[in-house]
Amino acid sequence: DIPITERDLTQRIALLTVLDDAPRGMTKKQALQSIIDEEVKIAEATRLRMMPTEAQISDRIARLSKGSDSSPEAVVAKLKK
Repeated sequence: DIPITERDLTQRIALLTVLDDAPRGMTKKQALQSIIDEEVKIAEATRLRMMPTEAQISDRIARLSKGSDSSPEAVVAKLKK
């Protein structure tokens, strides 16, 4: 088990906001549910050995950049903040 901190919640809201994927006025409860859902998906993918390849990650970043009218490098830079 990995604890979810206040910082995790704040960062999740910021991430989804940067990606234009957060509902307006996203609450910490919604951010918490988002993190929990993601952790369950990761655990199941790991169990089934279905982790994404570098090519799949690059493709997803490219799609995110097109959706946000920015370059893949800009998306990566935003995610690193």
